[in-house]
Amino acid sequence: MKNRIPHLLLLLFASFVKAEESKKQKNHPAIDRVINWAEAFQKGEVTDKNRVFSEKDVVALKQMGSFQNFQRGLSAGILKEKGNLVFLPEKDSPSSGMLYRGDQQFLPMKQVDQRWKLDAISLFKMVAADAREATTVQDILALKSNLEMYKNIGGHYPSSKQGLMALLKRPTTAPRPRRWVQMIDKEAALKDPWGNLYQYSLKDGKPKILSFGPDGKASDDDITDK
Repeated sequence: MKNRIPHLLLLLFASFVKAEESKKQKNHPAIDRVINWAEAFQKGEVTDKNRVFSEKDVVALKQMGSFQNFQRGLSAGILKEKGNLVFLPEKDSPSSGMLYRGDQQFLPMKQVDQRWKLDAISLFKMVAADAREATTVQDILALKSNLEMYKNIGGHYPSSKQGLMALLKRPTTAPRPRRWVQMIDKEAALKDPWGNLYQYSLKDGKPKILSFGPDGKASDDDITDK
């Protein structure tokens, strides 16, 4: 009898592990929903039962551009990442939440008439935010290129105090450039997509530029070119 106890414990432990693995493998209905839609779209078999856009969202998406191309790219992305998809409902509103691919936000979703659908309004906001971030990175790269030209012509980078304004107006304080050429013609080029000035500093002889992002203050959402 004593010899059977360890064996029974092992069986119980194995059953527990198997049950836990089964729980992990079971998709949230929102995940199954978008995967089913993506597979149906790729096969040309989208119906009212498996579509993931509301009629209002379809109208809005069509106004933004090619809805068909948007769906094609979205469905391909979903199927590519389907093994990495995780859905997390909102704490205060379990009928809405975010679909993640790994640890990255992917698609906002909401429950409408007992069916999970994509939240187009939140998706628009995410796309807009991504576009602004991409623009910010491009701006920073352009400003860094201008700084390199400033250094090549003037002999050194602007000081932290002189800042990026040295690209627009010739500095009148030390260190003055030996020669100077206006690199930008508008102060607007020194502002990020949220209307805030890009932050500049010179540390250990190397220039650093960043944007404080949407909140306009130093935080985890600061954006640089790295």
